[in-house]
Amino acid sequence: NGLVCGNNFGEIRVPHKGDIVGQVIEGAYEVLGVFDKVTDNMEAMKEIHLNSDEQHLFGRAALMVRYEDENKTPVTPEQIITPRRREDKQNDLW
Repeated sequence: NGLVCGNNFGEIRVPHKGDIVGQVIEGAYEVLGVFDKVTDNMEAMKEIHLNSDEQHLFGRAALMVRYEDENKTPVTPEQIITPRRREDKQNDLW
């Protein structure tokens, strides 16, 4: 979910000196830890159900966080809460 996860999970750099293999392995474990956190948050969000009024308020609040002035938003709350994928048709926070 792009609204929750964004485009990346952080950055891990491995300099081309020293124990490169060990650093790559350690970086892989760090990435796996991030995925575990995302999965935990996703499961918690799936347990929170929103009625239609709450969904509208959530969409409106999201636009306010992003654009600060609700008169300058390029979309309406209804547009951002309308599911476009089958997977998004549930009434949960995820």
